[in-house]
Parts: sequence; C-alpha cells; structure tokens
Amino acid sequence: MTKGMQATAASLILWLRDNMPFGKGCAGEPDIDRVTDDSKVTDHHAIIPTVEIARTDLSELPSRERDVLTLLAVRLLCATTQANRFETVTAMLDCQGYTFTARGKTILQSGWKEVERIHRMSIRQSETEHRENEDAALPVLKEGQTFETVSASLREWKTSPPKHYTEDLYCKW
Repeated sequence: MTKGMQATAASLILWLRDNMPFGKGCAGEPDIDRVTDDSKVTDHHAIIPTVEIARTDLSELPSRERDVLTLLAVRLLCATTQANRFETVTAMLDCQGYTFTARGKTILQSGWKEVERIHRMSIRQSETEHRENEDAALPVLKEGQTFETVSASLREWKTSPPKHYTEDLYCKW
C-alpha cells in the first residue's frame, strides 16, 4: 500500500479488530508501516477491504463475496498485527548407542497466528487438523540428565502427499 493510505488503513484495521470475530486475536498497536511502501506499488496497491465494510451487513452478501471479503480482512489483520514469536528446543537423546532427536516449541506470543486460528475455527476447521504439524512443548531438560524408566512405543503409518488446492479450498480460507 502507499503511505497515503495509512490513515484509512489504520481506521479500517481498528474497525476490523473491534467488529469481526477474528479481530479479537489482535493485540498491541497495528504495524501499518510493515505493509506500506510507495516504492513497491507500481500499477495498483494491495487489494484490501474498504471502509464500506463498516456500513455493510455482511450476512446480506452472497456467500462467495462474503468469503473473499473476510479472507482479505483476515490477511490484512495478520499482516499488521504482532509477530508470532516462539522458542524451539532440540534435544539429542542417546540410548544404548542410538541417538534420538526430540523437538519442541513454546509459543511466546501468538501474534498473527491467533487471528488465523480464530478465523480457521470460525470456518469449522478442527483444531486438531490445524495443529497436527505443530511441535509440542518439551519438558525442562538438562545436559547429562538421565532417565531411569522410560516407556516407549512404536507405531507404523504411511504419509500422504499434500492435498491439491481447489477453488473451494481458497474460499474456505
């Protein structure tokens, strides 16, 4: 977007935060500078909702139009809200000469991911489906720590390739 659009975008973002369900996931001041750069705008600025969204009853829009408008609003909020910050831990564990690797992630600040999570939940995408690739948190570990009793299990399964994007899938986002 251009610098001249900052004031309009700021008021739009504040309205989205206050009036849209996924806006509740926003914290802190919107960082509009992150998405405004006159040098990157050539033919047309980014496609964003207009302030007319505040005067529109979204339930009266056709579902596809409402879905596109909602997706644009979600992406605008994701682009201007706080960063998603996390800490990752990788542990190398040795057991009778075999090395095992465990990874864990602790969320420090949800940021834009919270907006996305709330939106996904609103379109009935289950939490488990969304979180299946996320790392779980590891317990506190110390170098040289030993574990006397460990229960382990082996499971065998096959992976499947990612699903192809379809027009219907885009509308669900």
